[in-house]
Amino acid sequence: VALRAAAAAWGAVWTFLAVRRFWQGDDLRLSQGFAPGEVTTHTVVMLAAGGVLLWQALARRNAGLRRLALAVLGATAAKVFLWDAAGLVGLARVTSFLLLGLALAGLAWLD
Repeated sequence: VALRAAAAAWGAVWTFLAVRRFWQGDDLRLSQGFAPGEVTTHTVVMLAAGGVLLWQALARRNAGLRRLALAVLGATAAKVFLWDAAGLVGLARVTSFLLLGLALAGLAWLD
C-alpha cells in the first residue's frame, strides 16, 4: 500500500512537471508564475485522471477507488472555482463553468 501511494505521488509530480515543461520549456522554476494555457492543461489532466479513476472504480466495483476518484474530481472543481476562474472574464468564464458542469454531470451519471 505504501509503495502504491508513493508511486501515485511520484506520478502526480511527474505529470505536473511534464505539463510545466511543455508550457515553460527547460526553466521549471515556479517563480515565473503559470501561463494561462498551463493552468487549463492542469485542469484537463486532473479531470481526465478523475474520470479514469472513476471508470476503473466502477469496472472493478471498488469503493475505495471510487472515493479517491471523487476526491480528485472535488479537488479539480475546487481548483477551477478558486484558481482558474480568477483569471477569466466574461464569456470565457461562462464557457469554463459550463464545460466543467457538463463534465461533472457526465461523471455523476457514470457514478
